[in-house]
Order: sequence, then structure tokens, then C-alpha cells
Amino acid sequence: MKRLFWIVIGLIVTISVFWFIGESYFSKTAGSQAKIFIYRDDHQLWWLSLTGRSHDVSGEYYRWTIQEKAGSPPTWQKQADSVTGKVTDDGYQLLMNRNGTKETFSAKYVDGKLMVKGFPLTPVSQSKLKSYQQAFKEDWEQTVYVAEQKENERLDRFFSDLRKVYGYLYAPDNSQEWLFLKVEEALREGEWSCTLQVVEKKPHRTTTYHLNGITDGLMAKLYTTVDGKSVTLEGKFRNVAKDLELTYWKTGETVHFQAVNETEYQKRWRSFLEGDQ
Repeated sequence: MKRLFWIVIGLIVTISVFWFIGESYFSKTAGSQAKIFIYRDDHQLWWLSLTGRSHDVSGEYYRWTIQEKAGSPPTWQKQADSVTGKVTDDGYQLLMNRNGTKETFSAKYVDGKLMVKGFPLTPVSQSKLKSYQQAFKEDWEQTVYVAEQKENERLDRFFSDLRKVYGYLYAPDNSQEWLFLKVEEALREGEWSCTLQVVEKKPHRTTTYHLNGITDGLMAKLYTTVDGKSVTLEGKFRNVAKDLELTYWKTGETVHFQAVNETEYQKRWRSFLEGDQ
């Protein structure tokens, strides 16, 4: 019985050793077959990682992209789609699953690079991929820094110009009503306050509204009270601080205000009262 016991123990140990060796071997084999192909362009980093044995492969297709849009902070978009496929004579036939949508495409070797959807991807090592990823991260940080500097310069210029404006006038030809918006205070943080004069010619009557709101030099919002009800005027600036478009509660339409200096305002005011407007 003791002899049989030790024989069984020996078999178990032997099987365990061979199992461990086998797993290590296949793990190393699979790892050796892992291939990485990379594409790097301005604000773009794409790479295809494939692992497989024999003729079958599987992996991931990664895409990092930095997008910039005027008036908005830059964004870092990351996409990763699973890929399966087979080895062909000149590359791979792959099936990509993108959010449940499947797409089949060929990837072929051309001059040592893998052409994927018209883009040449270069074979690289894992360590080289990490260096590309680090470079992309540094590119992202620089892009954010530059964007912040540009945005600060834009805001400084806008609020400086806004404070120099005497007022904004809406006075279409032959109109019996005109609107004059005067900026009372404009803070760099985005808060601003104004008075709006609504002038009716016949009978002559001027109604003044006090408004408070926010602006970033692109969008504009102002809030006031008309006949006991809260009213919002919203729109946008154009040409830095030269033109302002705002909705007008009386008509429900957008009116176009133009920046005027004091001399121009006084001249057009006299013309309006005299009926030459």
C-alpha cells in the first residue's frame, strides 16, 4: 500500500511538472507571436496589437486622437475595438467589432509596413510602443497648455475691448423703437451687468431694464424681469466685441446690436428724435 501511495504521488508530481512546463512554453510561444503595428501623425496615435497561434489571430485596434475646436478646450479621444481574423499570404483578414457593429477589412504588408484602411502601420516592439504613448501624452499636455494660453489671451482681449465700448445700439431704419444696451460692469471671470433702454418714439417713452448675466466672449446671456416675469436674453458676440446678437422678448426674434461710441450715439439719438432715422 505504501509503495502504491508513493507511485501515485510520483505520478501527480510528474504530471504537475509537465503541465507547468507546457503552460510556460505555450505562454512564451503566444507572447512571441504578439505583434504591434503603429501609426503616428500629428495629434494621432493608432496601433494594432495582434496575438495568435497558427493561422488565427485576435487583438485590439487602438486609436488616440487629439481634437481641437475654436472656442472649446481640446479633447483626447480614445477608442479601442476588438479584432479577430486569420493570417493570409500577404498579411491578415480581420474582423473588427466596433460597439456591436462588425466590419471586415484586409491588412496587407507593403514595403515592410502593414497597410490598414489606407494607413501605413509600422511594426514596433512593446517598449517602442510605450515611448510613442509617452510622446503622445507629452503632445497632449503641450496642446492643453497652448490652448489655455490662447484662451486666456482671447478673454483678455475681449474683456478689454468690451469695457471700451460705450454701448450697443439696435436702431433699424424707419423704426419707431430702438434699443440701447450699456455695459455697466464686465468681470474677467465672465459675469457682466447692463442696462437696456427701450425707447418708443410715438408716444415718446423710455423704459429701462437692469440685466445681469454671463459671457465668455462667444456666448452671451442676460437675465431681467419684465412685468414681474423672469426673462432671458441670449445670443453671441461677433468680431470680438463689435457686434452682439440677442433674443428680444417682445418679438421672440434675434436682434443685431452694433457697438457705438458716445459721439455716434448722440448723433443717432438726435436723428431718431427728429425723425430722420
